[in-house]
Amino acid sequence: MAWIFLGALVFLPLRAQEMRTARLSPDAWKIEARQSEFTTMHGKECLYLENGSAHLLDSDFKMGIIEYEVMFQPGRKFAGIQFRIQDEGNHEEFYMRAHQSGNPDATQYTPVYNGMAGWQLYYGEGYSTACTYKFGEWMPVRLVVAEKAMDVYVEDMSKPLLKVRDLKRDPESGMLGFWTLLGGAWFANLNYQPMEQAPPVPQTLE
Repeated sequence: MAWIFLGALVFLPLRAQEMRTARLSPDAWKIEARQSEFTTMHGKECLYLENGSAHLLDSDFKMGIIEYEVMFQPGRKFAGIQFRIQDEGNHEEFYMRAHQSGNPDATQYTPVYNGMAGWQLYYGEGYSTACTYKFGEWMPVRLVVAEKAMDVYVEDMSKPLLKVRDLKRDPESGMLGFWTLLGGAWFANLNYQPMEQAPPVPQTLE
């Protein structure tokens, strides 16, 4: 009985937060990209983004849950999400490499400082992992972000695909945004749940 009561103490504050839905309209985003379009693909309202970034203007996120869907075609390209955005060149980042589908570096976490990503330094367990993509189909993604740790789910929401246990930047609130490089991707259904208390993400790799 004591264990059940403790569980309630842990999870009630997390459920009390509201999930927020990003508006897919030009006035809600700051977009700097070679090409972008608010459109509909496979029955979903979405943002097409090619070679650039799109930052959600009214977002403020430090810890909690981020959910979205992404779709891209085969070929060499990068597509991901930025969070805790302080400015154009300082944020945390998770992205997918479409051309590395099935390989150990298909996904990647990296901090970005002054426009410089650290993907070459932060590689392997806890930073990158394999993922086989479904090209031309919507793929759900969920990030569960604590102060210094993060679980990333892709398609299978019951088990983390990537477990990051050492987020490198200081945990400061900032905007959310998408980005692509060397090609385009579609993004839909961005929902996020800011939390004042860290969600239950283990601080070490099991």
